[in-house]
Amino acid sequence: NKDKTRDPEMHQTKKGNQWYFGMKIHSGVDAGTGYVHTITATAANTHDIVETHRLVREDDHTVYADSGYLGIEKSDEIKQDEHLSQVEYRIAARPSQNRLTNRYGGFNWDRKIEHDKSSVRCKVEHPFHIVKQIFHCAKTRYRGLKKNLHMFHILFASANLLIAPDQAGKKTFALLWGRCAHLREIPANMERRKQIQARFEYENELSVYKLTKYVNKSLVLLF
Repeated sequence: NKDKTRDPEMHQTKKGNQWYFGMKIHSGVDAGTGYVHTITATAANTHDIVETHRLVREDDHTVYADSGYLGIEKSDEIKQDEHLSQVEYRIAARPSQNRLTNRYGGFNWDRKIEHDKSSVRCKVEHPFHIVKQIFHCAKTRYRGLKKNLHMFHILFASANLLIAPDQAGKKTFALLWGRCAHLREIPANMERRKQIQARFEYENELSVYKLTKYVNKSLVLLF
């Protein structure tokens, strides 16, 4: 950048009282596994709703999102698409929409419903934590959206590899418990519980070790 000018493909935006200049990554995450399946890149001032139709897969029937996506069903891209118009959008409500106060003595079902939505939607934040805190990539490094998008494709694919051992460990633990129930063993048996837990930890550590070696080789080849 000899002219020391701003990237024409990026833009400034204000979040809270802070101004930012750059780009924005939009991601779609599988609700079951937590894996990132799609990412897109736009200028920082682009609204999240604009990229929603590119993040929904053909076999998705339910979409969870935060309150920034309220009114997504009314967008032209959603209404004009046969599949997207039939998807159920479970969008989190704004906190101000919950009118019940703490003086209400009954059970707040609205808060319970919103909590359940957020417990699913929060999986989209985990890959960003890995990319920013573990891979230390919180800023753009190239000029233009295309080069930065290629970089983030590699980073989020690597984040999926780091998420994989946790998913594999959960499956192993579930299979072991299922086998225990199939044999009609008593779950309260502490000795058997310790054996299952020890095997689960061993399988999890082994998968993490293998995956770490694979990730290190992959990053060396890619960069």
